[in-house]
Amino acid sequence: MALIALGVTGGIGAYKAVEVCRGLQKRGHEVVAVMTRAATKFIAPLTFEAITRRPVITSQWKPGANADIEHIAIADSIALLLVAPCTANVIGISPTGSPTTSSARCISPRRPQSCWRRQ
Repeated sequence: MALIALGVTGGIGAYKAVEVCRGLQKRGHEVVAVMTRAATKFIAPLTFEAITRRPVITSQWKPGANADIEHIAIADSIALLLVAPCTANVIGISPTGSPTTSSARCISPRRPQSCWRRQ
């Protein structure tokens, strides 16, 4: 099936991203985790590395001499970028235009539904 990048942002809901990852894998997808610095305060990257069997991307500044720039190479090979949980901060700074790659994007807000109903 498809390679899916699972973006994990900071917030108490970050631990639920492990369940999302497992669900994607049960449906036959490969998953690579991409975590913000804040997300690593709530759940360790090692957790995702163990269940995905792939290195976790935690920085765009990975040391070493790679032929590919890691976060760009992943963007070129994924079918979907799923951000779950997605904090309001990340929603606010996300680009509103179409993605530069052919992959689709999907966000899963971490706020309770009652927060979205406020007028």
